[in-house]
Amino acid sequence: MPGSPQVSCTLVLACFRLSADGLAVFAPGGLLPRRTHSGGNTQEAARDLIDTTTRSRWFEVAGPVSRAHGSLLTLAIAAASPRATEAADADWTPLARIARLSDADRAVVRHAQTFIRWRSYFAPVAFALAGDPFTLSDLQDAYERLLGRPVHKAGFRRALAAAALTRPVKTWRQDGRGRPAQLYRYSKPKGRTNRPLRFDLIGTDQQRA
Repeated sequence: MPGSPQVSCTLVLACFRLSADGLAVFAPGGLLPRRTHSGGNTQEAARDLIDTTTRSRWFEVAGPVSRAHGSLLTLAIAAASPRATEAADADWTPLARIARLSDADRAVVRHAQTFIRWRSYFAPVAFALAGDPFTLSDLQDAYERLLGRPVHKAGFRRALAAAALTRPVKTWRQDGRGRPAQLYRYSKPKGRTNRPLRFDLIGTDQQRA
């Protein structure tokens, strides 16, 4: 509202991509990218931070992270990028090795990872990780690494078809000696956009939504 004081905060980016053993986070020099934000449009400030670092296709403000007394509020920006990015491989830290990050940065990573796992049922997080275009196996792999659990293949593909989240392109990719795999792109859902993608994870009787 007019006349309200501007509240400063620190925007900290936790951008994830797929790695050999799960997920990795962008931390050049062992630090998550950050900048001070003094009022104004937080979404635009987050977009600017991403455009000068990873240029991620998907991002959302993941909310505030715990802060020490007297310090600036920290807002986590969660983002997802495909493996093929302009950032050097050395700038990405596998989540299995985030102990090398500071306590504050580890807190942001954990907060953002929990956020993107939840958002993956409603937003195209896994699609951003899989790259464009992708095979259905690529997309399933992205979901499995993101959620940390195997996905039931047949149920997953039925869920994708029912939600109409993919559209085929006139291109196929040959992987190994098997049949070429159809390539797809993300198709933004029409109408209701808050309906979760529902599928089963192997090793649990509960349907994820």
